[in-house]
Amino acid sequence: MALSQIWTLLRTSDGLEQPLSAWGISAAVLTRRTQRPDELALQLAGVAFDAAELFPFSYAPAPVVLKRNGAVYFVGVATHTPRMGRPSAEGVGYTLEGPWWWLEHTPYVQKWTFLTDVIYRQTWQYYGWTPPHGPAPAQSYITNLILALDETGAAIKTGAQIIDALNVAIMAGAPIQIGTIDPNIAVPSEAARDLSCAEVIRRMLRWHPDCVAWWDYTTTKTMGGVTSPCPTINIRQRANLTAASFAVVGAPASGLDIAARPELAPPVVVLNYEQLNNLNDQDQRTLTVDKYPTGANATQPGAVVMTINLQGEKTTYMRQYIKTAEIKVNNLTWWQERLPWLNDANIKNLDYAANPGNPTANIDSLSNAGTVTGMVPDGGADTNAANDGTDKANASTSGGTVFPNFLVEGDIPNWITGNAQMVLAALQVNYDVTMGNDANGNPVVEQHRNETIFVKVLSTDLNTGWYNQLSGVYIGEPVPEGLAENYYNALAPLQYEGSWEITEAECGTAGGPYLGRVLNLTDGLTAWATMNAAIFETTENLAKGTTRLRFGPVAYLSPQDWIAWYRVNRWREIGDRHARVNGLLSIGSHPAGGSGKHDRGGSGGKAQPQFTTWVGTPTGGNPGMYKIVTNPAQVDGGAAAAVPSDLAVYLRPIQVCDGGEQMTILVLCSQAYTPSGG
Repeated sequence: MALSQIWTLLRTSDGLEQPLSAWGISAAVLTRRTQRPDELALQLAGVAFDAAELFPFSYAPAPVVLKRNGAVYFVGVATHTPRMGRPSAEGVGYTLEGPWWWLEHTPYVQKWTFLTDVIYRQTWQYYGWTPPHGPAPAQSYITNLILALDETGAAIKTGAQIIDALNVAIMAGAPIQIGTIDPNIAVPSEAARDLSCAEVIRRMLRWHPDCVAWWDYTTTKTMGGVTSPCPTINIRQRANLTAASFAVVGAPASGLDIAARPELAPPVVVLNYEQLNNLNDQDQRTLTVDKYPTGANATQPGAVVMTINLQGEKTTYMRQYIKTAEIKVNNLTWWQERLPWLNDANIKNLDYAANPGNPTANIDSLSNAGTVTGMVPDGGADTNAANDGTDKANASTSGGTVFPNFLVEGDIPNWITGNAQMVLAALQVNYDVTMGNDANGNPVVEQHRNETIFVKVLSTDLNTGWYNQLSGVYIGEPVPEGLAENYYNALAPLQYEGSWEITEAECGTAGGPYLGRVLNLTDGLTAWATMNAAIFETTENLAKGTTRLRFGPVAYLSPQDWIAWYRVNRWREIGDRHARVNGLLSIGSHPAGGSGKHDRGGSGGKAQPQFTTWVGTPTGGNPGMYKIVTNPAQVDGGAAAAVPSDLAVYLRPIQVCDGGEQMTILVLCSQAYTPSGG
């Protein structure tokens, strides 16, 4: 049967359009498929097998357009040119593939953040802790992927992921447009590498076994004043597809194969979400069960049960234990605990100078005249632990707040909410010191009267206990909501599978194209008239006028057996979304303390760091030599000009005397520099 003149072919590279027969084409078969390239197979009989190509391949969009009565029916690119030569015959064939071909040949990329030449500094804060920084984080588009997450690490639904894959292809030059995309459910994220845009879409559609993808070839796009065919992709759920109805007897019917598949409808779908959360390097496994219907038996025959691993949450706390006690400046026992020499066996008759004679009765009495003074070294606020009044000679001015307790054990980091102030406690006491015996054997006693004793302690308003500060949180992957119900509802309607064939004078006379529609058949079993079987493939022989429709569970989405339903999750991997966003794989743990020492003479009181403690880039490329970056404002009394901006700290050998022997130790120290004041 000869090809009708209603079928024409347009070669857009030069604008030549003519009937198929004028091109020398003797046979043409058009196959449309969901989630695979549509294909137009052309055969030129009697043409020399070494004839010049009519439709050369090109990555530049210059498609070949098939028209029916002047209306666009198919748009494709020539991908294969099979040639045949025999003693008895020769010929040339062409295979034109539809726009899904562009999706299969365009790599899907995502934007990732990378950190290079990292130097750690004190001034940047991520998640409440000091992160690395150096050059601005570099962002690159690569094929290391985490599906179902956007570039900020936030979860996106299947439809958004599909649209993103389509946009990547469009930005790369694929001549396509986006139509109606029905899928729109939250699914677990999935780590992958080196996928095409087509494979990304297929992976999302695994969670939608009732969806069909097809192309509308009638749409156009205008660029630079030129209007060209530009197919539009649609992905619709079975319930949203338009029905095509035929009678099983009479024209145009020419063949039917059909079978009901009730076993494909599961009695229950159970999704077990496992997450491995981490709290201060302690792993905690959690389980969230999503079951639909909720009252169904999860282990009955036919149940779809999947275990899905989700990225867990990582939480790190800084922890610090401190022990405090009340400052009892008028309590002799308190002084003896602070100054051990007062407990010497040769110290006798320790008593209050202000109220002597009965020290036990006068404990904590204000009449004993003990004083506590806040220390502000060098006449001003001081946050420098090296010059903070620890030595009596450094203290020249009193001031600040005296708090009721003092630090006995531990340290007060600057992240603890509270106050601290170095204070000088003083008390006048009387005591005697036994010096031994004189020549006559009589005791020699040295009397001390109205002598002031001193002790410096860190006063604070904090109490004894553990203190915690959130150091960092990587939020775990959210558990998808309603996924079991969506998956169940997609599989629940009774499925019919088979093929339906019609014969017409010309393909498309009775309607069509049929891909993207559901099939109903009348004059057969009653259930067939409303079965709404999804059509997933059509094959039209343009020369013979036959159209074969394949319908049922989407064959390209998953094989038609129960193993396929389990495989939707079997090869899924989870990825670290935080690595994609900021270049950091995980948060370091800070189980105790944190940056900073207590402020030993400051104006108010919490811990302040003197040095940053992050170690970074090797100095000068010398192996094993690193820089510790100092804060000049906290060194040498704040004389920033006197301190090198980056002190290089080395391990240096120093000679020491140990037990009478000359030995060598390694000391971590900087180069010499001139301190403030000369």
